[in-house]
Amino acid sequence: MTTHPFDWPTWGRIDATELAAKLRAKDVTVSEVMHQFSDAVSIQNPRLNSVIEVFDDVLDDPTSSGANPDATFYGVPILIKDMGSKIEGRDQQIGLGFKAPDLATEDDPLIKNFRAAGFIVCGRTTVPEDGMTFITHSIPQGDTHSPFNLEHTPGGSSGGSSASVAGGITPICSASDGAGSIRFPAAWMGLVGLKATRGMNPLPQGLNESILAGAVEGLGPHYDHRTPPY
Repeated sequence: MTTHPFDWPTWGRIDATELAAKLRAKDVTVSEVMHQFSDAVSIQNPRLNSVIEVFDDVLDDPTSSGANPDATFYGVPILIKDMGSKIEGRDQQIGLGFKAPDLATEDDPLIKNFRAAGFIVCGRTTVPEDGMTFITHSIPQGDTHSPFNLEHTPGGSSGGSSASVAGGITPICSASDGAGSIRFPAAWMGLVGLKATRGMNPLPQGLNESILAGAVEGLGPHYDHRTPPY
């Protein structure tokens, strides 16, 4: 049986800032965090259906992730909403069953910011079709469920991200908001969701992109690593 550095209740409530502090203090290793994250996906995703894809190559070798090993958040796993900023070498479906595979040729600026801050980009979270509803359902992925009641939705369109944080898969996920797509899921899942001021984050796809986290402390340091306004 795999031994994890945290019991599951602790893993489910730890925020990105606290986890980063434990990594810097060497109370836990990046490899241990990646293994616990992977097992959290294996346990929770069959219930929640919030994670489309985990990047197994990154979990096997976190040094290949492009994350800055000297940065504040080095070793903290982050999942990326499958809409908006693209990840180099990875597909993006935006919830559409008819969309042909579309591997990005480079990271969009926000992904570069996450890597510069030390986050390990580990996978993609579910969205409704084209991000157009406040529930998270799509033909290719089906329904994403609230960890508090599997018959309820975690909101949308950042529902995969909100369910993943509230369900204890990872302490932080990316999200985006054009008309409430961060704010609704955050409210419904009891999370901290910040719709950033326009221009605070680089927005190549034209939406306000930011993060969902379990605690306010997980939000502020993220902005220390942003690029200048776009």
